[in-house]
Amino acid sequence: MASTQADDEEEEGGGLINILSGVGLAAALVVLAFQLMTANVWISAEDAEKVGDWTQLLSL
Repeated sequence: MASTQADDEEEEGGGLINILSGVGLAAALVVLAFQLMTANVWISAEDAEKVGDWTQLLSL
């Protein structure tokens, strides 16, 4: 009986967990978008070695 009650409590909290994971995913996508926008500024700079070439981010 105790196992069944614990399972019910876990299922009730599942909605909150799903909402929080969705918020986390949205936040990660926002951070990724800002990183790509910042990288685009660097890549499009006139003093860059290869203007507009995204592979310059990979060179060490």
